[in-house]
Amino acid sequence: MTQTFSFAAGTLFSELDTLESRNITVVQVTDPAICTNKNELLRFIAKAEKKAPQVLFNFELSADVLDMKVIQALSTIYSSITIPLTVGQTANPDIKNERKNLTKKCAMLNDVGLVFGFTLTGGQISLKALRETMDFALEQYPNHMETDTEALVPTAVLSTQDITTAKRFAHALEAFYTSGRAVPWFLSVLKPLKLRPSALLTDFAEWMDCNNCGISTGFSPQTAPHTELEEMQLAFLKLKYEEKHCAPLFVAVEDIVRLNGAFARASFEQTSTELDLSYTPDELFSPYALSISDFYEQAIMEACSVRVVATDEGPDIQFL
Repeated sequence: MTQTFSFAAGTLFSELDTLESRNITVVQVTDPAICTNKNELLRFIAKAEKKAPQVLFNFELSADVLDMKVIQALSTIYSSITIPLTVGQTANPDIKNERKNLTKKCAMLNDVGLVFGFTLTGGQISLKALRETMDFALEQYPNHMETDTEALVPTAVLSTQDITTAKRFAHALEAFYTSGRAVPWFLSVLKPLKLRPSALLTDFAEWMDCNNCGISTGFSPQTAPHTELEEMQLAFLKLKYEEKHCAPLFVAVEDIVRLNGAFARASFEQTSTELDLSYTPDELFSPYALSISDFYEQAIMEACSVRVVATDEGPDIQFL
């Protein structure tokens, strides 16, 4: 069973030697002495690589600390990163500059293959600013998104009804994107619909309300089986593709979502999945799949049945 352990500020560095012997497998690293000081962060990573190579370190790091040296160092250990992101609109020069800088940092993280996500913080929160921030964030291919809607209070630009809407939006984001493990295909599937990410998620929130899994029902995306979330994603996407007159493309969308979902479950849950596909896995994992329209035009349809299994080297495909 996975253990998660949080250390008091100032103690984690000295405890690195003991983590594995105490069967601690996941550690949240939030100590400002480590997370805001580049030299201390590099020193910590170097020691973690030697003393705790099997431990997952979840770092909360500002974009200012991230440069190529830090990113390359992080790639030497088992780690993920959560970056604070100020809610705001790009009309604000400070927000515009922050996002321009963050886009470069996210590109470096993606190039190296590090897992990262965002937590939304502060700023002059309004529904418009929240949606615009979400749109920007999701375009960076984050692994996860966190937003503390429970902390929202009514202001001149945020009504009580707006807060309710924001909570529904955050619930939909968690179900469709983070717990739904949508990062590999989200933007490519979105493109034919000609919708911004926030618009799709707003519609998904309404769909969830109509299908008895909205926030008021007590439905928990974090504890729901991934297979259940995947069925929700596909039912909703089929509806949207029909609504936007893109129905012929949905065959490819369904294959891409199901194959990526099977790989995710093999990786995270060590479970196998049998699939009947309309396209071969080679086609579905080809560069064409980054554009559903191009995939539909260029990929060759060839039905096959496969089993995605977990192995010591990662997910593998067996043809049936």
